Amino acid sequence: MSKEILFVLNRKRGSVKAQLTRIKNFVNNLDEKDKIKLESKMDTLKSLRIKLSDIRNEYYKVMVKDSDLESLELEILDLEDDCEGIQVRIKNIISKIDLKNNDVTSCGNNFNNIKLPRFNGSYHDWFNFKEQFISLIGSKNSLTDSQKLYYLKSTLTGIAKDIITVDDSYTSLFECLKKKGLRTRN
Repeated sequence: MSKEILFVLNRKRGSVKAQLTRIKNFVNNLDEKDKIKLESKMDTLKSLRIKLSDIRNEYYKVMVKDSDLESLELEILDLEDDCEGIQVRIKNIISKIDLKNNDVTSCGNNFNNIKLPRFNGSYHDWFNFKEQFISLIGSKNSLTDSQKLYYLKSTLTGIAKDIITVDDSYTSLFECLKKKGLRTRN
């Protein structure tokens, strides 16, 4: 095993570790949520993961003893775990930015051409209403609970509308529609 090659590999590993630390500090101290910078950091993390894989392979070529490889392998695995953790954190931040940028009016435009089902409280209409509403609105992860509540309230008529309160959340109102006398036979 050449000491020069090992020295170069250790420096490469140290460089990757330093870049990971800088990215982690950037993400943890993010004052303004800048999506473009975060996406750039994601690209950097992808390339760092490739570099770590290459460094590992180079170590395998020059290290003769398995015992020497164990500690290096553990350190590289730790760096890969850090990299993955930072990527997950960045994806979560980007998702929150995207949700924040999609207010009710912008999401409303997506549904302009779709006629939402109406529900008046009739037992006979409940199943069709529930299935259609969940399919069109309730199952959409891109909508916040506030947006779903807005759409749910807008579909209610007659006695179904009478159960709306100011304290309702999307989940509580939907559950109330299920549980209250609206599903019992008249």
